[in-house]
Amino acid sequence: MGLKPRAVVALLCIATLTLAALQGASAAPFSSGPLVQVSGASPIPAACIGDTNASSTSVNNYGTEVEPYVMVDPSNPNVLVGTWQQDRWNDGGSRGIVTATSTNGGASWTINSNTKSSVCTGGIAANGGDYERASDPWVAISPNGTAYLMTLSVNQEPGGFGSHPSAMLVMRSTNHGASWGNPTTLIRDESQNVLNDKNSMTADPNDSNFAYAVWDRIVSPTSGNTNQKAFENSIDFSGDVWFSRTTNGGTSWEPARKIYKAGQVAQTIGNLIVVLPTSGGFNGELVDVFTQIRAFKNTGNTRGTFTSAIRSTDHGATWTQKEVTISRFPRGIVRDPDDSAAHRTGDINPEAGGVLLRLPEQHGGRRCHHADRRLRRALSRGDGGLHELCELGRGDQDNRHFVRQPTSSGCPRILPRRLRGARHRRDELLPVLRDLQ
Repeated sequence: MGLKPRAVVALLCIATLTLAALQGASAAPFSSGPLVQVSGASPIPAACIGDTNASSTSVNNYGTEVEPYVMVDPSNPNVLVGTWQQDRWNDGGSRGIVTATSTNGGASWTINSNTKSSVCTGGIAANGGDYERASDPWVAISPNGTAYLMTLSVNQEPGGFGSHPSAMLVMRSTNHGASWGNPTTLIRDESQNVLNDKNSMTADPNDSNFAYAVWDRIVSPTSGNTNQKAFENSIDFSGDVWFSRTTNGGTSWEPARKIYKAGQVAQTIGNLIVVLPTSGGFNGELVDVFTQIRAFKNTGNTRGTFTSAIRSTDHGATWTQKEVTISRFPRGIVRDPDDSAAHRTGDINPEAGGVLLRLPEQHGGRRCHHADRRLRRALSRGDGGLHELCELGRGDQDNRHFVRQPTSSGCPRILPRRLRGARHRRDELLPVLRDLQ
């Protein structure tokens, strides 16, 4: 999910993106220049925590920059707008989203922390940005130079079982990100069983009136039952594709709506809209490409993970109901770039080809912020001593995946009762462990 921890990276790397971005904006040749430092000390005051009710295990990594993203103004390749998460929390989200602007091709940058994506970045109830944490920053720029910033903004509920409310916000700038207007709320869900996640935004390169926002909306269970036991014990979940657009250059946005139903015990993730050209046999069609995850075999015999797409021929007013499967989505292995040696990470075990979760002995594994939120809740209830390994094995080629749990481990105790035991099919446990992806 958008609020899961990601590797903390220095925003020094944002300048290295300049060359590729500029090449995408112009056919003229460019040469790489020296590395330029974009960020320094956090522009958010240390006294602004944002989430003042954070749990005792929550740690804010002040001074960190996560998930940098940069775009080039198609009307002026010397103008670049970047964004990132500022001051990341160990258990999801950041104090707020910050942007930076360059008007000289990346040689120098000006930071703007007044994005109104959270309370620490100027968000208040009156402007619609009063959220404790923010994540998933995305920037898009129209042909006329209008810039859009999209964020996932949430409140964290230490006493609950999900981040709620969760909202998708869009801010507009007509001066290259020097200032941002008040947020437009595309969607806001109050239920702890719903998470709006993994958003992206695309400005139509053919028409500055249009810009498109897309994300997945995860619901568990799909019945809408908000009881915590229903959330913990039901294998049912869905992650449909949701969409909104502006047709007037960001003056207003259409109500968010579902454009693709993923199915039950299935979801999409990583939605990204690409706009085709208006020449060469194309007519500005939209293509939404996404990762499709199906835990159970359907009538089309498609179970597993795929790269798929849907299409619109009318600027997103309507979409094809049936997806086109592009290919299977292959598993990756993390390798050292110097010697190609496989490395064990929090998501991939190269020896077993599976997903691993190790729960440290300290305080029942509460420091393991890669754990699924249900596992974290179980740990916070006092299921201590969970130092064994739960392994999600890849299985054989016909997708018979199993989970092996040492009988001495505390792992069976933190699974729903019907799933406790030594071996389970992966599709039974995927809804429980899906946040480890």
